[in-house]
Amino acid sequence: SHMLTGLTLSVFTGFCEATQRTQREIAQRRQSQEALKASENALRQSQRMGKLGSWEFNLVTQILTWSEETFRIFERDPAQFVPSYEVVMAAIYPEDSDAVNAAYQASLENRLPYEITHRLRMADGRIKVVVERCETYYSAEGTPLRSIGTVQDITEIKQAQEALQALNQSLEQRVQERTQQLSRALEAAEAANRAKSGFVATMSHA
Repeated sequence: SHMLTGLTLSVFTGFCEATQRTQREIAQRRQSQEALKASENALRQSQRMGKLGSWEFNLVTQILTWSEETFRIFERDPAQFVPSYEVVMAAIYPEDSDAVNAAYQASLENRLPYEITHRLRMADGRIKVVVERCETYYSAEGTPLRSIGTVQDITEIKQAQEALQALNQSLEQRVQERTQQLSRALEAAEAANRAKSGFVATMSHA
């Protein structure tokens, strides 16, 4: 009886310890999941603020994955749209698509990352300017496995740069015009001065 009670107590204690261990593991897993979720939210928020989307293209399966911000930049609904290389190329401004495709293919051959600025044409005809960066990872045999990249919407930055450039050109033109006006005024003043000197010289000889 005592032996049975001791055995029962031992089993019960073991069960309690196992339960506590399981609860600790569950709590740790929950903490890890919450930390991961917080990290993902922070990444999403920073991508949105920086208008910087990320993407991954699996060259084995041909599956292209976009971040939330990339969907926003391309103005596509994640629930109704499956991204693909062909769709991306179709969204690129026609005059830029050859250069983008060539940059990507050259990066695969040379095994070098690339960066290219190009335009996107939205469904309603609006133009966006983006900077795209990409790096590809290879197998030990040298087969390209996956390309990881970013796409950043710099339309507003580009517009601000163009406005600043236009303002600078306008200021330079105004400075040149003002300089010419002052130069003409100076020449007129010097001519008047010479005429006055000649008149005084004539009068003093009279």
